[in-house]
Amino acid sequence: MEADLAKEHPELEVALLSIDATGHEVGLPDLAKVGDLPCLQDTAKDDVWGSWGAEWRDVYVVNAENEVTAVYNLTTYSLSDPKNYATLEALLIDAGK
Repeated sequence: MEADLAKEHPELEVALLSIDATGHEVGLPDLAKVGDLPCLQDTAKDDVWGSWGAEWRDVYVVNAENEVTAVYNLTTYSLSDPKNYATLEALLIDAGK
């Protein structure tokens, strides 16, 4: 999706990354093998997941001011469904405007 957005909307400079929940560090090497998203490791000190109230596979869309504009869960809305893909893409485009 990041490549599609970069091609279709280069002015938006959309960047996607993942945040691995505290306690799941052992899976990071496997994650690196199946994808190319940069992955940040959450820590007990930072507790990003807790402070954001994140659920597994949540996508937080933030604007240029780092304000959350949407939360989209990929378990509920699989990106294998073209409608869901288009919805998330639209959320990212709207946040970049």
